[in-house]
Amino acid sequence: MSISSSELDKYADLIVRGGVNLRSGQRLFVQGAPVEAPEVVEAIAERAYRSGASLVDPIWSSDRLLQIRLQNAPEGSFGEYPQWRSRGLLEGAKRGDAFIILLSSDPELLKNENPAHVAEVVKTASRNNAALADLRMSFRFQWTVASVPTVAWARRVFPEMAPVEALDRLWQDLLGFCRIDGGDGVKAWQAHVEKIEERKRSMESKQYRELRFEGPGTELTIGLPMNQRWNGGKASTPTGTPYSPNIPTEEVFTMPHRERVDGRVSATRPIHYGGLVIENLTLRFEKGAIVEAVASRGQEQIDRIIDSDGGARRLGEVALVSHDSPIAQTDRVYLNGLIDENATSHLAIGQAYRDCVEDGASMSDEQFEAAGGNTSSIHIDFMVGSSALDVHGVTAEGKVETVLRGGTWGF
Repeated sequence: MSISSSELDKYADLIVRGGVNLRSGQRLFVQGAPVEAPEVVEAIAERAYRSGASLVDPIWSSDRLLQIRLQNAPEGSFGEYPQWRSRGLLEGAKRGDAFIILLSSDPELLKNENPAHVAEVVKTASRNNAALADLRMSFRFQWTVASVPTVAWARRVFPEMAPVEALDRLWQDLLGFCRIDGGDGVKAWQAHVEKIEERKRSMESKQYRELRFEGPGTELTIGLPMNQRWNGGKASTPTGTPYSPNIPTEEVFTMPHRERVDGRVSATRPIHYGGLVIENLTLRFEKGAIVEAVASRGQEQIDRIIDSDGGARRLGEVALVSHDSPIAQTDRVYLNGLIDENATSHLAIGQAYRDCVEDGASMSDEQFEAAGGNTSSIHIDFMVGSSALDVHGVTAEGKVETVLRGGTWGF
């Protein structure tokens, strides 16, 4: 553990109060609680109980146990799943419990495992938690995703350093991205979120009919739905409780129209999904659907992903991040979806956030798709931004305006 007790307390406080915004009397699930860092989970639990939590229920996670399963479990068993867990989490979400989801995995732990088995494990988990994911992506309950550095992860990010030094560096980078310094971390976070709120309101007021992305290997037009809503920074439950879904965060995002995406786009960072890596990905779209996907590494993985269901070939999110963000300024890939997606602009294939169109949360799947929203059992972000990316917005009247120039905000 390469973090002081005072820094750990501040981080836990930020996640509980600035992130999930726990209310007195609420129950709290901690998903992905890493067995390698129990002190982080304990600090979160302590802060949660001090904030009035009636119960803190950690769901422990071990990369090594997953690897053992993939190496030793019998053929045909990788579709097994503990349904009691998914039922319990869904009941909690409907009851109004709060959720903290911790990311800590070694990003390349499973690179030598059978990709078909890994894909089946991931797909089975997605299928069994589809109803929970639908509620989460409709912002029906409080949830926050945060990261917990571990030695295995830190060594991948800083291979030139000794393990202890790498862990310390990863922690310090993460705390900086979260605006935790010598002052009040929650107050600094709230000020940061308010700046994102201003950008979000500005983008929503434009109601662009499409966004045009131009950069090396990228020439993509993304149609946007009517009555689009932009999100980012913070969200609110139907009862009005505000919270921050991501810590750290830099993005503002909305959903593309599922049938109005055309052109080619190249990923600017590796994609880490389900313990596997996809590098140098290029996608070509016609009328909203992926018609060609090419990767220098992980071709089998991307082929399985886009064939996983009917919505996996379409986009569910377009997110804008200024390339002068603190994460981007490190010029380092962190091999962590949460951190890397907030380094630069990104897209996501699969499920769209229902709150990205007016009244989307109350629509049926059919109504949501008719409004331009995409439905799928997956949601996988991939980074497309760089200092060479330009993004233009086209208004309803056909006026072309600069949104990002050289990767940074152009207005």
